[in-house]
Amino acid sequence: MAPEAMEAYFGRPSVQMNSIKEVSTVVANFPNPDGNCQPFPANASALVGWSNVENVVAYWTDDCSGQPIALGTLRTFQPGEYASFTTF
Repeated sequence: MAPEAMEAYFGRPSVQMNSIKEVSTVVANFPNPDGNCQPFPANASALVGWSNVENVVAYWTDDCSGQPIALGTLRTFQPGEYASFTTF
């Protein structure tokens, strides 16, 4: 049995975001997040945790150390606000 798909999209949203199709520009897609530390896309201003992503945890440091910030699966933020993240 194949594992269920997991995806996390980071983008710049349109005025109203009702689905992933309304993200006007996808700046990064992580099709198989595995919980490892990843660099946060610097020009992203929104995230959508898609297909079984339970939480995206952001950090202000490059190595996922320090204070964790639980972003959940649907969130907007200022571009460049976070430096790294993990996804579960």
